[in-house]
Amino acid sequence: MNRKKYIKETLLLFISEHKALCRICSYIQYIRIRTGLKKDLKAQVEKTMNTFNTTWGGVMLDALYCYYRYLINPEEYFLYNFRRLNERGRQEFVGRTRLNLFWHRIWDDKICEIYDNKWRTYQVYRKYYGREVIEISPETAFSDFHSFTERHQRFIIKPERECCGRGIRIAEAHDKEEAARLFDEMRMDGNAVVEELITQDAEMAKFYPGSVNTIRFVTFYHKDRLTKICAALRMGRNGSEVDNASHGGIFVPIDMEHGIAYTYAKSYKGEKYVSHPDTGTQILGAIIPKWTELNRLMENLVKVVPEQKMIGWDMALTPSGWIMVEANHNPDSQSLVPDHGLREVMHDFYEAVYE
Repeated sequence: MNRKKYIKETLLLFISEHKALCRICSYIQYIRIRTGLKKDLKAQVEKTMNTFNTTWGGVMLDALYCYYRYLINPEEYFLYNFRRLNERGRQEFVGRTRLNLFWHRIWDDKICEIYDNKWRTYQVYRKYYGREVIEISPETAFSDFHSFTERHQRFIIKPERECCGRGIRIAEAHDKEEAARLFDEMRMDGNAVVEELITQDAEMAKFYPGSVNTIRFVTFYHKDRLTKICAALRMGRNGSEVDNASHGGIFVPIDMEHGIAYTYAKSYKGEKYVSHPDTGTQILGAIIPKWTELNRLMENLVKVVPEQKMIGWDMALTPSGWIMVEANHNPDSQSLVPDHGLREVMHDFYEAVYE
C-alpha cells in the first residue's frame, strides 16, 4: 500500500476513536456540502436520497458524524436504520469502510488473485463447481469454444474480473456460425469465463425461477479456525437473470445453524418483503433444503486455500446437491444482515487485524 493511502486510512481510524474530532469533521463537511465546496460528496448525498426515496431533513449532520465515528457510509446509515439506534447499538455494526481499511492488513496479494480472477477461482475449486467452465482469452482456440457450444447451446458469460453481477449475460449458439460470431465478440470485450448453466433444485426455484437463487455464506478462516459470519439467500426479481441485490434483487438473512429465513427479505433500497414480490412464495420462515450438507461443505471449502481469510461463497443447490458458483474476497457482510450488528461474531477478524 502506498504511503499516502496508509496515512489517510490511519488518520481516519484515529478520528473515529475521538468523539470531538468526529463532531468537528462532520460540521466541516456539512458546511462544505451546503456551500457547494464539496461537490463529490454532495453528489453522493443526492444519490443516496434518490436510492432510499427520502430527504436528509435533520439527519445529514448525524449521517456525516456516523461516517467518522462508526465508519458507516450514507447508504449504510439508512439501510441499517441508524437514525433509531443509540450509541451502543451503532457500535455493533461493521461498515464497509471499516472492512476496506482492515482487509489489506490480513490479506496476501497473491492469494487475492485467486478470487479476483474467475478463471483462477475455477482452477483452484474445480472439484466443487459441478459444471463445465472454459476461459475465453487471446490463447483460447475457437475449436474449444465450438466444442463447448455443441455440448451446451445455452450458457452464461461472465467477465473474468468483474463483480456484483456486472457484465453477466446468458447467451446461445446453435450452430458454428453463431458460435464464431459470439467468440469474436467475447475476444474483443476482454477475458471471460463461459459456464454451463446451473439447473437449480426445484425447492430453490420456487422463490424466483428466473435466476439461480444462491446462498451467500461469509466465512473467516484464520489459524485453522473457521468463523461463520453470516449467510443470506439472494433472489432475483422483476425479470432479472442474476440474483445480485445491486441489480435489483432481494435478500434475506438465514440462521446459520438451522437454515431458516428468520426475518423479512430486503432490497438495497430498504424495501421489505414477507413473500417474493413476483412469485408470492413465502420467504419469512422458509427452510433452506439440505442445510446441514451446506455447512459441512463450508468446512471443506475453507481448507482448500488455508491462507484465505474472509470469503463470501456463492452457493447454489442443484438436484444433485450444493455446488460453488464463485467466491469473493473482502465481501459485503454487514449489509446481508442489516437488522443487527456483526461486531461480536467478527471477533476473530479484529483479533487477526491487530495481532
